[in-house]
Amino acid sequence: DDPKTQAYRDQRGGFPEKVGDLTDDQVKELYLVFFWERCTCDRLPLRAAIALFDRSVNQGTGGAVEQFQAAVKASPDGDIGSKTLGLLASMGETEAVVRFLALRSLQYTKSRDFDKFGFGWFCRLFRLVVFLLEVKVERA
Repeated sequence: DDPKTQAYRDQRGGFPEKVGDLTDDQVKELYLVFFWERCTCDRLPLRAAIALFDRSVNQGTGGAVEQFQAAVKASPDGDIGSKTLGLLASMGETEAVVRFLALRSLQYTKSRDFDKFGFGWFCRLFRLVVFLLEVKVERA
């Protein structure tokens, strides 16, 4: 485990032996800490944040932010900072999400397991697109 994961476990006295023994609150906390917060999704517009969160859950947090940065044509440094946010704003959320999902699709095709799991991966991706189209974003 990486140091952040180990520190989290130590603070909480570890995790149950079986995933099925986690409470709903523990599951929510794990997704929040290990995926949403680790990828700083709270800094992004909602649809972009959901797309990044889903990528990190499905394909791992390693490289998730960098892939998002590549989609908005930022230098991939793993930090959603002012440069990334500025490029995202200039590009627009919809175009950024489309480009991000395209990069994610290409990454799937390069997996040695694509022949076995590719159909399911693409179904997941298209379900995400449908979900993103249905997300209601309130305007300030």
